[in-house]
Amino acid sequence: MISAIKDSKRIFSQNGGGSGGSSGGGITNFIASGTDTYTGTVTGVTAYNDGDAYIVRFTNGNTTSATLNINSLGAVSLYRNNNGPLIGGDIVDGGEMICIYNLVLNGFQVIGTAPNTLLSYVTNDDSVTLTKGMPVYAFSGTGDRMTVKRAYNTSDATSAQTVGLVLSASIAAGQKGLIMMQGLLDGLSILPTATFTDGDAVYLGATAGSITNIKPSAPNHLVYLGVVTTASNGSSGRMYVRVQNGYELQELHNVSINAGTLANNQVLTYELATQLWKNKGSLIEIQVAASDETTALTTGTAKVTFRTPCAITVTAVRASLTTAQTSGSIFTVDINEGGTSILSTKLTIDNTEKTSTTAATPPVISDTALADDAEMTIDIDQIGDGTAKGLKVTIIGTRA
Repeated sequence: MISAIKDSKRIFSQNGGGSGGSSGGGITNFIASGTDTYTGTVTGVTAYNDGDAYIVRFTNGNTTSATLNINSLGAVSLYRNNNGPLIGGDIVDGGEMICIYNLVLNGFQVIGTAPNTLLSYVTNDDSVTLTKGMPVYAFSGTGDRMTVKRAYNTSDATSAQTVGLVLSASIAAGQKGLIMMQGLLDGLSILPTATFTDGDAVYLGATAGSITNIKPSAPNHLVYLGVVTTASNGSSGRMYVRVQNGYELQELHNVSINAGTLANNQVLTYELATQLWKNKGSLIEIQVAASDETTALTTGTAKVTFRTPCAITVTAVRASLTTAQTSGSIFTVDINEGGTSILSTKLTIDNTEKTSTTAATPPVISDTALADDAEMTIDIDQIGDGTAKGLKVTIIGTRA
């Protein structure tokens, strides 16, 4: 196509195209004036004959469908080559195109229109015939063509690779035909006015090869197919095709979902080191008071009893005092699930300190999995000089 356009320009230049037209041994050329309803003069042309070809320089671009009238022989429609009437923007100001008269159409087929349309020649790999307007997805490939099947939005496999809508009237199973990947698709009988209105967004439907004007939501997949330009109860429906596939969360470039650890109730958490959002259990922190604020603490079991609100994976524990003890044995605390310690190294608070986070010996968690509604107790295993007051214990983790 590109080489044909370049050749046409070279011929036009050689033949000195003008308002009266010229052939100079090549294809007859002339200048067409006007906008949408074009006119031109070519010496010696007295009728439109099937197969007559002209190189036409259009002074102005078109804004809608267009006609060409040579020597006042009558205005006839201009068609995209094998692809329906011209649409606005197919002709650009000063554009040079080859126009070939087609007796059956009683119009000129135009070669070299502006690239408003993107087509693909494909093989139907489905088990049924594909009909005009059906959305299809890229399934595989064979030779120099991709193979397609009917697209639908209930799975990623049948929606993420949606590439276009069928342009051919039909493509039988195993046979070849055209799909439109971008451009105006007309002659559609799938846009009844009872369902569609001009300007409606068109989305991939839930059944194979279907469309809808209702925006899909999860768990169905969102694939935008284009916009209705003409709703019609017959076969005159038109839509502009421009496929835009939605994304799964894990397909975003800064999201890293670990399928191996994916579980219910997880959340996305930003990790600065990798600059990625990652799936992790939602944080949970349980803090309980094991005493009042003013009474000196003593050793003993089950100083407080409570139950977990959900299953928890424990990642850290800590204890604190309102009043630190001054001296004596190191203040030591234990945490139990169902009467059994979850710590192999107990929580300690050093003398003169109020928190276990500064302890010389950090705690070691031996049982990180707390069951939902587990009975938890706090023991004070050891005290020092008896001046410590106001004990709180905190369990930190994620929902399991």
